Amino acid sequence: MRFVNPPQSDLRSDNSENPAYQVTFWARSTELTDDSEHEQSFEAEVWQLADTNVKEVIEWADTKVEPHRTYQIAVATEDTDTVSNLIVLFGENPVAGRLG
Repeated sequence: MRFVNPPQSDLRSDNSENPAYQVTFWARSTELTDDSEHEQSFEAEVWQLADTNVKEVIEWADTKVEPHRTYQIAVATEDTDTVSNLIVLFGENPVAGRLG
């Protein structure tokens, strides 16, 4: 398993048999109160993993996650153009849908 942190700006997979993965660990950076439910902020720690498989990625993330943190695992699709595409396999993004 090969790790990249901080991540490269574009995660791509050139081989569908051995894709690249991205693991994002989320931690709340503000205390949650009744009045701040929609104003909370989070910190993200992003890792990219290659030369591995999804089982090893999950096992690695489970050993690295700490209490009061969550994580999300995504896989990079094969590069078909200049845009990197990530497909979420597992976990949650606590800030999804809150921007804009």
